[in-house]
Amino acid sequence: MLPAELPPVEGAVLDPRVLAFAIATTVLAGLAFGAVPALAGARVELTDALKEGARGGTASRRTVRGGHVLVAAEVALALVLVLGAGLLTRSFIALREVDPGFRSEGRVSDRISLPLAKYGAPEKTWAFYDGLLERLATSPGIRAVGVARTLPLTGTSHTSDFVVEGWAPGEFGAEVSHQAVSPSYFEALGIPLLRGRPLQATDRAGAEPVLLINEELARRYFPDEDPIGKRIAFDRRPGAGTTWWRVVGVVGNTRQRGIATAPQNEVYTTYWQGPAWALVVVVHGTRPERELIRTLHSAVAALDADIPLASVRPLGQIYAAFLVVPLVLAATAVLASWLPARSAMRADPVAALRAE
Repeated sequence: MLPAELPPVEGAVLDPRVLAFAIATTVLAGLAFGAVPALAGARVELTDALKEGARGGTASRRTVRGGHVLVAAEVALALVLVLGAGLLTRSFIALREVDPGFRSEGRVSDRISLPLAKYGAPEKTWAFYDGLLERLATSPGIRAVGVARTLPLTGTSHTSDFVVEGWAPGEFGAEVSHQAVSPSYFEALGIPLLRGRPLQATDRAGAEPVLLINEELARRYFPDEDPIGKRIAFDRRPGAGTTWWRVVGVVGNTRQRGIATAPQNEVYTTYWQGPAWALVVVVHGTRPERELIRTLHSAVAALDADIPLASVRPLGQIYAAFLVVPLVLAATAVLASWLPARSAMRADPVAALRAE
């Protein structure tokens, strides 16, 4: 479970300014460390160096020996960096082949945190998100819109153990991630329904608690039976006051904790039957992403002008960040290994032999 004091992970994206600063720092550091020996070498007179080598002075021999050690260290470091760059490049290629379980093209998102002073009652929270979804769904160029507690690749907001009705006492499943979503969430992200029925607008507070499970949970805990109709409780020791949730469908896996992390057990309830104070809105449309962002801004402002939207962005940025980081690190490693290699290649072998 993520600590509550951590900010939402989906707010962390690859900032181009930070990336440019990191690259510039790497280049400047390499130039700075390479300039010192280069300037020192430029001040040496070739005639004096040959005379010094002819005398076979101890100081000259020590200088050359120290230079050999430095060159060997640079070559060893360059080799390590090149190997690291190769591994990072291979990781980049492998990550590109991984299916995250959702589609990010033509989608924008933002987290909306409703002020508790104004939306403390669940009915007010539901009314806001109901109105927002309806307003966005009827806007021109919008294909689907949904809300969820967290997005794929951004971590989990809540996990717990669970039991299935009929299991032996003491038997339980470990660490299932909870998601509160709108029924349209799966269409908005392109997550397929594999079995059963989807969540519906009738799955509200007061109705029977129902949920969807992902394919990973069904495979792990219901390998030889149909999970549809089973009842689940999020309590190791169910009692008289335990809430039982009926499984009504199975959906495809998404990678919640990162593109390189295997899918985990997940359950999905409607936000009417779960906490809904702060949710992420996803808008999928046919228009350019900048226009989708303006549409989202306008819809929120029409409902409540006091709610800020400071981090609306294309959903593809979250996915791209996981792919770009290994590539940037690999390029940095190659650059850092090239600088000392270039410096070593500029050394005069004749002068080195004379000094010996």
